[in-house]
Amino acid sequence: MESLVQELGLLPVIHHRVQALSQGYRTRLALAFPLMSPARVLLLDEIFNGLDVVAIELIKNVFQREAMNGRTIIVSSHQLEVLDKMADTFLVIHNQTIDAIAPTDIRGKYGSLQALLTQ
Repeated sequence: MESLVQELGLLPVIHHRVQALSQGYRTRLALAFPLMSPARVLLLDEIFNGLDVVAIELIKNVFQREAMNGRTIIVSSHQLEVLDKMADTFLVIHNQTIDAIAPTDIRGKYGSLQALLTQ
């Protein structure tokens, strides 16, 4: 647990009350709980809200380690530019149907992840 606290950059606020934390630190703290569970598959929704570039990089590193240890992390997000830097598989659901899978399919169909956001 201590290593996860360090990996998520929570050491500077470890003794603060949750109410005193910024949105970014609250998000990191909320993410620590499912990561501490023994579940092999995690489903996380809009976890990048309120996070800065440094926090996103910390989370990316944790996710990569978890994936290497055999854990599957499924993230629902509208921030595709963030996912593009950390996900190895994408599933785009558009109008209640699966529209594209994996970054290459998305880029082939839309030209870029950014173009997908403007659809």
